Amino acid sequence: MATETHITSNQTLNTKDSSFDVSDEVYYLLLFVTNAIIANILSLIGILGSILNVIILSHHKMQDTTNVVLLAISVCDLIYSITQISFNFNQFAKSLINLYIFQWAAVTNLLIFDRINYFAIIVSIHLVTLVSIERMVAVCFPFLVSRVFTLYRMKCIIISIVCSNIVLRIPFYFKFEMYFDEYKNVTMPFLRYGDLFFQNISFFNTYSRISALFLYSILPFFVIFICTFATIFHISITSKTNKALSSMEAIAKRKKEMKSVKIVLIICVLIMFLVLIPLFVQQVLFVFALVQISQKLSLITFWIVNILVQLNSSFNFVIYVTGSPKFKRTLMKMFYSKRLLKVQS
Repeated sequence: MATETHITSNQTLNTKDSSFDVSDEVYYLLLFVTNAIIANILSLIGILGSILNVIILSHHKMQDTTNVVLLAISVCDLIYSITQISFNFNQFAKSLINLYIFQWAAVTNLLIFDRINYFAIIVSIHLVTLVSIERMVAVCFPFLVSRVFTLYRMKCIIISIVCSNIVLRIPFYFKFEMYFDEYKNVTMPFLRYGDLFFQNISFFNTYSRISALFLYSILPFFVIFICTFATIFHISITSKTNKALSSMEAIAKRKKEMKSVKIVLIICVLIMFLVLIPLFVQQVLFVFALVQISQKLSLITFWIVNILVQLNSSFNFVIYVTGSPKFKRTLMKMFYSKRLLKVQS
């Protein structure tokens, strides 16, 4: 998730003297380690894992209400990982090699790829929230879930989430404008805040705070937490209730499945909170300017949050394989069975 608060320009806004800063040596070391090594490795893993997720979840045997949302999340993760490689390369290359081609790449990245990147991650967060609600209803109200969450309704909800986020991001499309200026006797593109932004700066600030804090941080955080807690609590109560019937094969199988669901939910929530909590703290600090820090330290915090978000996107495939027997069976049938047939023939 790329930052939307800096300008790729040789004419930036004046910043206040900061109380917290880092040395140039630490800054460039973290720049290389985070953007050139860790982030790109995670992005490549995320691309491979998301492609496998899309292939498997698109299989006709995997079409149910939960998997259709997981498919949409995998598409968002794939888009995020691809655009994140562009962002990582741009951050590393432009900071160390300020050439004409990299300046064009920087402007293109902020105008196009940065917006797609941010859009993909916020849609993914809202889809994870939807999965948490659907799983809570499926576990706590098993006789109601098939009537409330049909496959058609889930697809409509997914489309509504995508469209609503597009509408919510419209004001930010007018935040920057491109202009050309001389730099070392070469005409290069730069970005600056647009006139519409300056004319409505109070609206932009208020809108940014509301959307960043409530729609993208606080609301998903508490919904996911409440739904997951209710789901895990209900699974625990049900397991204790059916303890006396554990000798029955059907009940034993059901308990094993519920235990697997419980473990997967805990892992997913821990990973999601690992992303949402730093994101929430970051939004509070920077949106309300509670702490005055340097631009270098500000960028470092964004890099760390980006890595946490990429970590969440990169290991969804591992979670699906270990936590979903149906996903694992489909994976084996689609790849291992074909390979075995070729060897036998």
